[in-house]
Amino acid sequence: MTPERLRETLEGRAPGQWELYRKSADSRELARTGAGRVETWRREEGWAARWWEDGFPRFAGASAADLLERAITEAPRLPAGRQPPPPWPEGRHGDGGGAVSTPDLAPDLFDDLHRLLSAESRGDAVLSRVTVRRGAAAERIWNGRGLDVALATAVFDGHAVAVGRKSPRACEARVLFRWEDGPDIVSLARRLCDRATLPLSGRATPIARSPAAARSTTSSSSA
Repeated sequence: MTPERLRETLEGRAPGQWELYRKSADSRELARTGAGRVETWRREEGWAARWWEDGFPRFAGASAADLLERAITEAPRLPAGRQPPPPWPEGRHGDGGGAVSTPDLAPDLFDDLHRLLSAESRGDAVLSRVTVRRGAAAERIWNGRGLDVALATAVFDGHAVAVGRKSPRACEARVLFRWEDGPDIVSLARRLCDRATLPLSGRATPIARSPAAARSTTSSSSA
């Protein structure tokens, strides 16, 4: 089953009154702890179609092109209220939405981040876990008025967990990160240090070193 076949199917059912969407994504993830590592490879694909058949709006979605064709055939069995179609955009073409290439394995940051965190916290915080993901996604949309637009995106993100200890209390901190270029583990180590140790000192976390995207949880226990 090809996008061309799906477009022909939609055009036959709703001439000029349809749109077809496809998204494919590929990612590789590395999770490291002091005890070991786990590598994960994920591949996803999704399809969706929207069309106006005999004046009624219809929608179908599936995880594969052949399944979408079947869903398109079965969609008219569901009840729907009559309404006019939307003003479809026309004849615009974009770049960058081809096939998704397999991303490189995410880098192993655990040892370097552990060393930097230990130095930044003067030994009061220990790195527990780092998960890093590299991924890529491609999206494409067609419609019955000649629209054909594609978009490709890349992702390099993850999260890190550290534990701060100052007898008799302990604090677990989680920091989310997303990098546009290469890893910035110096900044990540500082953020982890702040979130794992400052709650134990009674001082507030500095605003400049606690981005809104980061989240942390704290807990206390008796020694």
